[in-house]
Amino acid sequence: SGLAEPRNDALFPPHGSLFGSGQRAGCGLAIGRNGVCVLEHGAAYFAPLLVHAVPLTDWTHIAVVYRQAQPSLYINGELACVGLKSNYTVHPGTAAGGGGRPFVGELGAIETISRALDADGVVALMQSMDRPGTRPPGTALELERGAGGALSVQVRQPGEYVLVCADGERRIRVDAVPPPLLLAGPWDVQFDPHWGGPAQITFNELCDWTQRPEEGVRHYSGTATYRRTFALPDDYAGRRLWLELGRVRDLAVVRVNSQPLGTLWCAPYRVEITRAVRAGDNQLDVDVINAWNNRLVGDLTLPVDQRRTSLALPVLSATTPLMPAGLLGPVQIEAAVEVVVE
Repeated sequence: SGLAEPRNDALFPPHGSLFGSGQRAGCGLAIGRNGVCVLEHGAAYFAPLLVHAVPLTDWTHIAVVYRQAQPSLYINGELACVGLKSNYTVHPGTAAGGGGRPFVGELGAIETISRALDADGVVALMQSMDRPGTRPPGTALELERGAGGALSVQVRQPGEYVLVCADGERRIRVDAVPPPLLLAGPWDVQFDPHWGGPAQITFNELCDWTQRPEEGVRHYSGTATYRRTFALPDDYAGRRLWLELGRVRDLAVVRVNSQPLGTLWCAPYRVEITRAVRAGDNQLDVDVINAWNNRLVGDLTLPVDQRRTSLALPVLSATTPLMPAGLLGPVQIEAAVEVVVE
């Protein structure tokens, strides 16, 4: 019966039969602001092997290590709890393992290691993983080879870089890059009234739709278009330019001066805009599309004849948590310095 209880699964525990015959279980990981739970799922079996109460208020590194069928929980590299010994052959779950509901919160990268790390290995793993919200070092560069064979590097952050090539190393040093252009508010945002949103509204700053006071925005699901104009600084002239959207929940379609530049569906939400921008004013349009959860939950608070959606099974309720939605930013434009490497 525990399978149907409300949880916040970072990893859904898949059924053990997916991994073969015998006494097998899939391992899941539920995380909330008040603790961490390791769960196992097999034939007529769904049990928490490890439960640890701890407040989690910021980005936190979580590692679960099974040694001799017993799970150990590490929080930010330190051993926090040892669970019960399992009677099953345990297999790890994945974020796309099927079942459950979307994680309420934010998740960084998830790694599965095919051996049991010791304490030092867990610390090394934590130190090697990128902290969400920070730019991985490799994204500061774009490498290209021109028609004549020369290698050029577009550098978006100052610093010293080493390119390791088959015939040796090349060192690049860039002392200065034009600072990013922050596109702050106000933003004109258009929702679809057919799905309960306002036809047009102004956001003075970017925020999660579920935190807005307007009921039609809080429970909106579908497409909303963010629009604003911008002008480029003089030192951006002739440079390659990229648009960084920051955080997006969940998809973004980008247009600059009515030119479509692509659909972004996972982090980093970044696209080159060089060919679309011009001197003077430019218009940026970003279509943001979120999941159905919020509209479904909102409709369950309305009389049946006022609902826009319906469910074949009662998998949601009026108290189901809303999922973050919208363009959350920060939105900025970055210029690059080109370096040609011999």
